[in-house]
Amino acid sequence: MLKDLREFIQALESKGDLARIKAEVDWNEEIGAIIEEALRRNQPALLFENIKDHKDTHGKKLLTNTQLGSFSRVLTAFGMADNTHPLEALRILKERSRQRIKPRLVSSGPCKEVIEKGDQINIFEFPAPKWHGRDGGRYIFTWGAIVTRDPETGWTNAGLQRGQVHTRNMMTVGLIEKSHAIMHGKKYLAMGKKTMPMAVVLGCPPVVPFVACAPIHTGVDEYDVVGAIQQEPLEVVKCESVDLEVPAWAEIVIEGEFHLDPSTFIMEGPFGEYPGTYVTLQSSPRPFLEVTCVTHRQDPILHGLMEGMGPHVPQAKSFPYLETIGLWNAMEDLGIPGITGVYPGDSLGIGHPLMLVS
Repeated sequence: MLKDLREFIQALESKGDLARIKAEVDWNEEIGAIIEEALRRNQPALLFENIKDHKDTHGKKLLTNTQLGSFSRVLTAFGMADNTHPLEALRILKERSRQRIKPRLVSSGPCKEVIEKGDQINIFEFPAPKWHGRDGGRYIFTWGAIVTRDPETGWTNAGLQRGQVHTRNMMTVGLIEKSHAIMHGKKYLAMGKKTMPMAVVLGCPPVVPFVACAPIHTGVDEYDVVGAIQQEPLEVVKCESVDLEVPAWAEIVIEGEFHLDPSTFIMEGPFGEYPGTYVTLQSSPRPFLEVTCVTHRQDPILHGLMEGMGPHVPQAKSFPYLETIGLWNAMEDLGIPGITGVYPGDSLGIGHPLMLVS
């Protein structure tokens, strides 16, 4: 199983499925335009290595185009052979998803190679793109994991939302109302606390973001599911400034206090959503993360997902792997007999599953 993002990059490159972009590109909309054209032409994963304004910053590189339009790349992320049939891949993931392998806490890891606090913090050091023309700003977090903890039970959740950079030590996180992180936040508010510890993990080990965006049941630790999917414990390390654990082999970890009081919210967005539309063209108030520490690897690689492309880009599809196996398991639990497979059959990639029975 691939331990980190760099092993994932090496695996893609060894198959001829990664292009290193050495020409200078602008983070302001140009990267997004290149990715859209790459998807139209069925191009490989892209590693941008020369980004405007980021020749002398800590973060200089951005990996994209790894999740959409290529079943082979997703198989690589899950540590499966290229010739694995989609249905067989689902069967393997389905069986593993019923298991739990707890994470292994280690004393340190590559994500601790550089530790920055106080005036050293500047999240503009990382090449966050403005992905679409009408976006409200630069979105550093589109693929990774947001880590929070239930203050009553200790249950740790890793979710996937979006994060916009505002200042050197402030970013908004666009949590949806039904997210587990919001559930945790409401408990903090009920306890009279107006902030919640949070860690934003960027450049995760490959399996982590797929699990973070899957509909995992309330109370289940996503790290346990990651361990089951990759068939070995996920190595985690304690944060520097908040009481949370994060993947030790991550590229970048942004720690901080997440402000929950609506009177303190700041304006965020708009942002081009996954169906290829904007929900609104206006910004709206959102809770924000006040960054207390940033840790990262030497020469860290940001990993992003180009969202917001509709059916006019045929390759801009994402197979909802873990969502599909969740439905398969749920139907089996209900006693539905003879299921041989579940497949999301809609042309937009939104994922309305079809059930196959014998």
